[in-house]
Order: sequence, then C-alpha cells, then structure tokens
Amino acid sequence: MTVKTCFQVCPVRVRDGVAVTQVEYHPYLDQRPVRRILARHGLGLTAYCPLARGTVANDPVIAAVADRHGVSAAAATIAWLL
Repeated sequence: MTVKTCFQVCPVRVRDGVAVTQVEYHPYLDQRPVRRILARHGLGLTAYCPLARGTVANDPVIAAVADRHGVSAAAATIAWLL
C-alpha cells in the first residue's frame, strides 16, 4: 500500500466499518508513513510478510540485534514491527 492508496482507503473506513488493512511491512519495506496515516484515520495495520519471506533469518544486522537481546531474528523483527 502506498500513501496515495491510504487516502483512497481511509474514506471507505468511515462508510463501511473497515477497522484494519493488511500491508506488506518488514525491515526492507518500511511502511511507517502508511502506518501513521492509517492511525490518523482510526485504521489498524496488519503486517503482511513481516519476516520478508524468511530473509530476516539470514540478515547479519538483524542477527546482531537479536543476539544482543537473546532472541531470534524473527522475534527481533516482530518486536521492531510493534
């Protein structure tokens, strides 16, 4: 979803009772601008493909962060998303 698409979806929320939209969101595709716009309009965001199709498991930067916190790369990535 793009910021432009958000402006198309947000009016639908009021009319049709949409509460959440699903967006591809992971460390390689940061959707914070989309997330902020959705929140401003009372919409939640569900991350689609939050582990980047498994790519985060082999990322050395994510692995280093995960090691510092004693968790897996997947857990560190999910924490980042929250």
